[in-house]
Amino acid sequence: MKEKIAALEQLKPDLHMHSIFSDGNYTPEELVQKAKNNGVNLLALTDHDEVEGNKRMSIAAENAGLLFVPGVEISTKFANKEIHVVGLDIDINNEALLKALAETKQNRVKRAEAMAEKLEELGFAGALKGAQEFVTNPSLISRVHFAKWLQATGAVGSFEQAFDKYIGSGRVAFVPLDSPTVGDAVKLILGASGVPVLAHPGRYGFKDWKLQALLDEFKNAGGKVIEVTTGSHSEKNNIEFADIARQQGFVASTGSDFHREGTRCPIGEQGQLPSDLTPVWTLFRDN
Repeated sequence: MKEKIAALEQLKPDLHMHSIFSDGNYTPEELVQKAKNNGVNLLALTDHDEVEGNKRMSIAAENAGLLFVPGVEISTKFANKEIHVVGLDIDINNEALLKALAETKQNRVKRAEAMAEKLEELGFAGALKGAQEFVTNPSLISRVHFAKWLQATGAVGSFEQAFDKYIGSGRVAFVPLDSPTVGDAVKLILGASGVPVLAHPGRYGFKDWKLQALLDEFKNAGGKVIEVTTGSHSEKNNIEFADIARQQGFVASTGSDFHREGTRCPIGEQGQLPSDLTPVWTLFRDN
């Protein structure tokens, strides 16, 4: 893979996006077409706690003449917040990884039931059934699907307001997901021959010692890569985490975190990595 990347005349990567196999709006084939239309030539599919879409994405990318690495985004817990760890260039058939993802998917269903109960208590009847209408993978029901339902019913004026008012971390209908620790996720990804990436670290709102504690837990488990430029960051976040990568020796990754049109940024438009940072694709396998 590294030789193929080096052979590209101009590299435009996007190593973080989601399909209908988790909470995205588009099929793997549609994502590949969008990527190609936007000039992306290196891409990864990183569905939440799910690897199944990688098979279709790999075929579609090859047919479109794009380079592809399989991926996943694992939900983890740290300091009472849901933290995401992306795995890139993984073995999607690794038994330990698949077992852990299956357990998290079961826990997602349990969390959805608990969230629906809280929403019912707040006067939103039929929350679980309503959210399920937006689910494309029944085992991966998430807060995104509840947000879509709340917006569709007029309970909130926007998708973002659903999180801000009801289902975001610490809000009245929030229920934490029973999931692996950050360190557990790093070890699972390494065990699947992959590259662990701390996803959108600026999104969690951690500052000072708490941010450093997260970075230390990730690094102590064997993590070497953080997302620097991402559609889930502000420009200020991008600059901040580029500096952190320099100061603490992290390798840098990049991705739009694309789910649907009209949110975050289009595929491949998350911004370039600073040229002085070591890019994550230098760690990909040679096969």
